[in-house]
Amino acid sequence: MKRRIIALLTVTFAAVLIAASPASATDDWVKMSSNVDTTGWANRTAKSSVGGVKMEVYVYWSGSMDVVVGGAVSDVETDGYCGAIQIRYQISPSPGEWSGWHYRQLEPAVDCSTDGNWVGSYLWLSRYPTMNLQARACHANTSGAIVECEGTWH
Repeated sequence: MKRRIIALLTVTFAAVLIAASPASATDDWVKMSSNVDTTGWANRTAKSSVGGVKMEVYVYWSGSMDVVVGGAVSDVETDGYCGAIQIRYQISPSPGEWSGWHYRQLEPAVDCSTDGNWVGSYLWLSRYPTMNLQARACHANTSGAIVECEGTWH
């Protein structure tokens, strides 16, 4: 019985830690205008499709570890869920010190339409040096809160 309680508490604690907050819910990111100049920055696109949800995330980074991220999602499955995007990354709040994983929902990219059109997020600029940004496709409820995500990070 004691082991079951400990296991239940461990699972509950892990779920709370991994639950995604919107990017605006923390001071890790600032919303940018659509005309951010990322000329000369490195970039990559992460794409995935799972359970009728397609996502694309665009990541740009500078030599000083500034990061700009934005993306889009499309839900094409009539399963009662919406499509959403979750990101994870690490920040350096002070020189030489890196955080554990931070999990955020890339907002306001939530698509409940199933019409095949894409819904975009804002562009977000990191407030701290940021590394290892990854993304994955998720199902969300009709309020936009993430319910479940694919297991693979891109």
